[in-house]
Amino acid sequence: MDFFMTWKKVLMEPKKAFAQMKGKPDLMVAAKHLVVAGVISGAIVAVIALLGLGAMLGAGGAAIGGAVGLMALITTPIALLIGWMIISIVLLVFAKLLGGKGDFAKHSYIIAMYLAPLTVLSTIVGLIPIAGGILGALVSLYGLYLLTLGMMYAHGFDMVKAALVWIIPMALVIVLVMVMGVALLGALAGGALSGLY
Repeated sequence: MDFFMTWKKVLMEPKKAFAQMKGKPDLMVAAKHLVVAGVISGAIVAVIALLGLGAMLGAGGAAIGGAVGLMALITTPIALLIGWMIISIVLLVFAKLLGGKGDFAKHSYIIAMYLAPLTVLSTIVGLIPIAGGILGALVSLYGLYLLTLGMMYAHGFDMVKAALVWIIPMALVIVLVMVMGVALLGALAGGALSGLY
């Protein structure tokens, strides 16, 4: 139950929640929060797969839905933990480049504390027909706000520097994808033109 109270506080009163995350952060506790969130999200996906495929395809569909559900229960917590570590490391590099004062433990703990409830919320919102996409986008934007607040508390940043911690790597990824897209289009166009001659 402590998990859910923490999640509620992070989502509803993030400034207060992050300010209270002082002392030595326990990364095992953070990992447990993510595993619980992953299991809940995986269970939601499992139930939907089981019910959806069972209703569409009968007994065979229920078996396939059960297999999909079991995979979701196993892979969602693992993917969440791996994603958390990658995100933590990448963002810590940029935080340090911007003069961040926080260490890896505090930085990663705060990321996990907002990522866990946001994962469950995103999964639930994704189930809503039609409006789910819009609500999902709003949840993602709120997640960026929570990340910005978290970086403020983890590294002693103001709002602008805290936002730059995630804006810079996101911009770099967008530029990289665009450059790769242009290169791919150029290669395809070159191949098509060389076939004409």
